[in-house]
Amino acid sequence: MYPNPVTSGLINLSFINSPESAAVYELHAMNGTLIRSRIVTITENATLQIPVEDLTAGSYILSLKTNQGLGARKIVVR
Repeated sequence: MYPNPVTSGLINLSFINSPESAAVYELHAMNGTLIRSRIVTITENATLQIPVEDLTAGSYILSLKTNQGLGARKIVVR
C-alpha cells in the first residue's frame, strides 16, 4: 500500500503473485463509520487504485477482505 501518507488523492494496493479473486475493500473513519465499500476483482500482479480525493485530511482504516483472509491498515490523508 502506497503512498502513506496520501497526498495525491489515490491509494495504490499492489498484488504480487496473487491469484485472481473477488475482494471487498472498506474505508472507515477512525470512529468506525463506514465511508466506502466496494467489491473489486484482484488479478495477478495488478495494482488497485482507490480514490480518496474526496476525504478530508485525517486518519482512516482501509481493510481488504479476500478468500485468503482479511487485512487492515491505517492510512493518513493530507
